[in-house]
Amino acid sequence: MVVEGDRSTRRIGEVIESNTYEIVAQCYELYDSPPVGSVVSIGSPPIYAAVKLITTQPLDPSRPILARGEHAATEDEVYQDNPQIPRLLTTRFEGLLIGHQQNEIDNPYLPPLPPRVHSFVYTCGEDVISRITSDLTFLRLIVSQIERVSDDVIGAFIRMADTCQSHDEEFLLKAGRVLAQELSGDFPRLNSILRRVKPRL
Repeated sequence: MVVEGDRSTRRIGEVIESNTYEIVAQCYELYDSPPVGSVVSIGSPPIYAAVKLITTQPLDPSRPILARGEHAATEDEVYQDNPQIPRLLTTRFEGLLIGHQQNEIDNPYLPPLPPRVHSFVYTCGEDVISRITSDLTFLRLIVSQIERVSDDVIGAFIRMADTCQSHDEEFLLKAGRVLAQELSGDFPRLNSILRRVKPRL
């Protein structure tokens, strides 16, 4: 169960594309995406997603990005000499839907409907991440969509969850068992993910 006030820490953007499995969100600030593997909360009641891809690109696709730093001493100087850059670029990220809340209960399966376009997207506090990642059914849902998510994202999700579980060794052992069960027929993929969680797992 979750209290509405503790479900998020900061509003960072809005959904601009949405389907049953994924969303694309546009950040309000350039380069302000949460990291790959982290969990975000969408709308109210919240739908949860794991960040799987981050992109910074031109706001107008017909105006490609040009190199501007040939004579600059630092990268910061490029931005100082070209103050228009933040207005020409945007940062977006893709999120894999991993669960939703209904009647104040977290459900580790896809919501019946995807988030609406322009739904607000929030970062999640450690209390929320700890609560939803303690139920490893959320991890099972990610692995069940293995064709939609890379090994690096799954590894980053487990590492992030571990930090919110106070580095509980039992959590990592359970996560390893879930991976072994879900990927029992794909040992190369299993080993690839485990290597990305090491040295703790």
